[in-house]
Amino acid sequence: MPRRATGALSTLVVSLGLVLGLAVPALGAADVSFGTPSATALFGTGVTFVQPVTLGGRIRRAELLITFPTALGPLVHDIPVPAGGGPVTLRGGWSVAADGHLVPNTPLAARWRITPAVGVPVEGPPITVRYDDTRFAWQTLTG
Repeated sequence: MPRRATGALSTLVVSLGLVLGLAVPALGAADVSFGTPSATALFGTGVTFVQPVTLGGRIRRAELLITFPTALGPLVHDIPVPAGGGPVTLRGGWSVAADGHLVPNTPLAARWRITPAVGVPVEGPPITVRYDDTRFAWQTLTG
């Protein structure tokens, strides 16, 4: 085989290997469909985040990413991975007993990150909630 043909064949084989190598994870990736998230803050207890999700395959990891003012980045909570696929509801949050005190009127933002068994992580829609001190009937002073 001439030298030029060998070089072209090698380039073709390497290119096909790259294309097929990149395409394989996409073929096995789990489809993830997020529903509308919700959040509930209960003073003295913490904040619970709920995310309905439909899984089209197995997942390797489920995480809740919580951000709040002055944080350098999100606090990552690992959530137990649901078995199988289909519709599931993920629950997680900030527990005052386990994670520490929250200052009243702290706004928290959260989103879920799902890592399929094969493929890249997918993030869900954000949800925000304010951790209010509900012991009192607060009023806003204007003027």
